[in-house]
Amino acid sequence: MNRFGRRYQSAGLIPLAALLLMGCGSTQTAAPRELVDARAAYNRAASGPAAQYDPADLHVAKASLDRAEQWFSQDSTAPETRTQAYLAQRRAQTAESNGQISLANAQRAQAESTLVKAQALALADARSELDRTKAQLGEAQRNGSAADQRAMALLERQGQVKNEARGKVITLPGSLLFQTGKSELSAAARGRLDTVAQALKEAPDKGMVIEGYTDSTGTDAVNDPLSQARADAVRNYLESRGVPAANLTARGFGAARPIANNGTVEGRATNRRVEIVIPSGSAEPMPEDKSDDNKMHQKPMPKR
Repeated sequence: MNRFGRRYQSAGLIPLAALLLMGCGSTQTAAPRELVDARAAYNRAASGPAAQYDPADLHVAKASLDRAEQWFSQDSTAPETRTQAYLAQRRAQTAESNGQISLANAQRAQAESTLVKAQALALADARSELDRTKAQLGEAQRNGSAADQRAMALLERQGQVKNEARGKVITLPGSLLFQTGKSELSAAARGRLDTVAQALKEAPDKGMVIEGYTDSTGTDAVNDPLSQARADAVRNYLESRGVPAANLTARGFGAARPIANNGTVEGRATNRRVEIVIPSGSAEPMPEDKSDDNKMHQKPMPKR
């Protein structure tokens, strides 16, 4: 400091020019736009998926940014600052873009993997449900078969049983069910039909046809409605005991389809009957037998 300056200094005064020079020396020079953008690009990339999926480009961006910062600290006007900052910004942008793409690919792969697993689980569940359904059906079939066997055993104890083309036929003697010329069920008939109803309820899928018959004594005008009334009486009683109405069909055939010779007392008694038919399929009704031996139109006799 010269003599003039020392004098002002000793007086505690500093010239304005000196203050201005000192102020300019202490003011920090603003970073160039390229360096500001490079810093922002790197910070954005470093805080995103690039840190995990593209660390190599992120490392190169950091090295270029460090060189730009070093040049700027040494000489704020050095062109190398802008060059290194530009390189750092571009490398950071590349790392950020690659990181986002890699993240999207990873998320898509995870979603596809989750979907495949969900589909596999759904398929396994469907197969398990199918297996359970098959097992249940098998059990139901076994139970149904056992129920059918029990039902058949119960029915077979109620009358004569025979297998025909139209199905299994259980014959109940009419003399045990009805009084002569009547269609009202007797007390003995009700007990017997209770067992029939029990059997039908054990095999609820079994349909049955209840057929009423008379002998050939008298005219068709009397025999046909009487046989139908007796078949209806049996059907109605079974319904009252809990057998589904849809499983029962009643038909009256009068003197048709005789199973014994109507020319004898014993034969006519046999022909007066009710048959319970469990169809084996879509068998057609048997044609009426009009032979002279079985269809004897003699002088009317009292109705049995």
